[in-house]
Amino acid sequence: MKRPIEFQRCKTRRAAFTLIELLVVIAIIAILAAMLLPALAKAKEKGMRAKCIGNIKQILLCTHMYTSDFNDTLPYTSWSSGTYDVANWCYTRTRNATNKDNVELGQLWPYHNQKLLYWCPIEQTNNAFFRMREMQVCSYTMNGSVSGFRTDPTG
Repeated sequence: MKRPIEFQRCKTRRAAFTLIELLVVIAIIAILAAMLLPALAKAKEKGMRAKCIGNIKQILLCTHMYTSDFNDTLPYTSWSSGTYDVANWCYTRTRNATNKDNVELGQLWPYHNQKLLYWCPIEQTNNAFFRMREMQVCSYTMNGSVSGFRTDPTG
């Protein structure tokens, strides 16, 4: 009787990567990621800068609409005159129980209705300089000389 032919498995084929090959691939991926991360950070910063410029453009458009509605008069530009309950371009300083300034009562609010419009994404609100500011409702400010800065908005 004839014996059946036994086939031997080819031992030259491997089923998995060796540890060294795996480490080399991981090292290459890490190097590529390290080269890519600075470029991604720059792209993120450019995006935030573009958002900030867009916010300023929107504020200027709102100011233009305000001046059209109020006989070419610019909004009140006070940042902190000590007066309460008088609206300026960005907010109204209030004397309520929370003593919180209200951006919804600002002169430009009816033209956009967006709190985030007043904030530049690059602004860092967690640093000591920001916490020392008296008013923390906006990243931007208007020059008081533009519309004739005054401390008494009724006069």
